[in-house]
Amino acid sequence: MHKCFVSLLATGTFFVSTIALAQGLNSQDRKFLEESAKGGMMEVHMGHMALEKGKSEAVKSFGQRMVNDHSKANQELTELARRKGVVLPQDDSTVGSKALSITSGALFDRGYTKTMVSDHENDIKEFEKEVS
Repeated sequence: MHKCFVSLLATGTFFVSTIALAQGLNSQDRKFLEESAKGGMMEVHMGHMALEKGKSEAVKSFGQRMVNDHSKANQELTELARRKGVVLPQDDSTVGSKALSITSGALFDRGYTKTMVSDHENDIKEFEKEVS
């Protein structure tokens, strides 16, 4: 599961970079950059939640991976957006799943895992849509 998400993150960063550098940004490209930034921030915040509220070491480890990978991707995206004159939304520490914020332990682990799979499946669709 980790390899799939890491691959998606790397592929997504590549596609965003390729699209933005290869041509001028239209409104769809700008919206994609903005939505990608929001999604990346959410991944980082939810990763922190996994570290605090998770029960299993696998969930905590995955949460740390999301914090590390998405923090790096967010920095790269911010730099790309700056070069293209796009102002991304500011980091919002309240983003994330409200339902998960009130759970912990095994219940959190199940909800977090389900949310991450669903979110990354949606991300794949959005990256594919942007590329096409």
